[in-house]
Amino acid sequence: MRARVLKRLARDASLSDVQVVVHLADTPRLEVSRAGQVIAERRFESFPASCNARRDAIAVAVALAIERAREAQDAPRASASAGPGAASGNTSDATTESAVVPAATAPAATTPAPSEAAPAPDASEPDEPESAADDAGEGGDSSLGLGAHAGVAAVLEVLPALAFAGVLGADAAFGDVRLSVSALATLEQRDDVLGAAIDSRLLLGRALACGDLTSLGSIALEGCAGALAGAVFAEGYGYDSNRRTELAYVAALARAALRFPARGVISGRLALDGLVPVLRPSYVLREGESDQTTAVTPAPIGAALSVEIALTLP
Repeated sequence: MRARVLKRLARDASLSDVQVVVHLADTPRLEVSRAGQVIAERRFESFPASCNARRDAIAVAVALAIERAREAQDAPRASASAGPGAASGNTSDATTESAVVPAATAPAATTPAPSEAAPAPDASEPDEPESAADDAGEGGDSSLGLGAHAGVAAVLEVLPALAFAGVLGADAAFGDVRLSVSALATLEQRDDVLGAAIDSRLLLGRALACGDLTSLGSIALEGCAGALAGAVFAEGYGYDSNRRTELAYVAALARAALRFPARGVISGRLALDGLVPVLRPSYVLREGESDQTTAVTPAPIGAALSVEIALTLP
């Protein structure tokens, strides 16, 4: 962060007495203090989602605060030192470089002489090691973030009737992209089918790649794409001949989700998934001793509505 701020200052400066406090709440803000006195405060109505972009935004705000504080400190000196010879441009003071000069007497910009060079950075200030994210520069944020999530989901058109599943999974964020893996499982449920019943339960694995689409204040809208795969365990009940079987289920998945708050260690997520099965179960019922059969197959498009709590590790 020190290197980012120094890069944006008009002159080199010691940052040993500068403190920056960032408050990440519904409306992120930062306070810049120097020598124990608050010199600037800024609120971010729209805070970048990328960690690298956040560091740049904070560095710009800190550099502007330091420059304004320095101009306010130098202005009284420039006024006190102004005299008859000031207009002639015969005097020069390196400490008043940033003072505002009237347009009529402002000298043309020239390359400063060696004696007017800005002072070197404070040697007593230890250099801070640059992080991997700083080394990445403008190329993007390569930092890794880990997290976990848990919740419940209502799944439609996978089992013979609406099913409720528990969800448990882990997340890994690479810059602006979040990868997620989850397990979904239901308890066994009994559904009436053609005068008898089918006992069934569901066990699925889910993989998603997600990214933020937009931010609505403290709410983020994210989009995801991925896949869902697993098995349906079913057994007939009340038929002439009851059988237990395992049926495969594989589907492509597209998701739209709202996350609140958009940034936080703990956040809630409301997600709607669209499911397009590649392989779906079909329940075939044979009537008595005849060869006549009836197939019960879920619709070609399924859906899942999830409510989850997500934890992001600091």
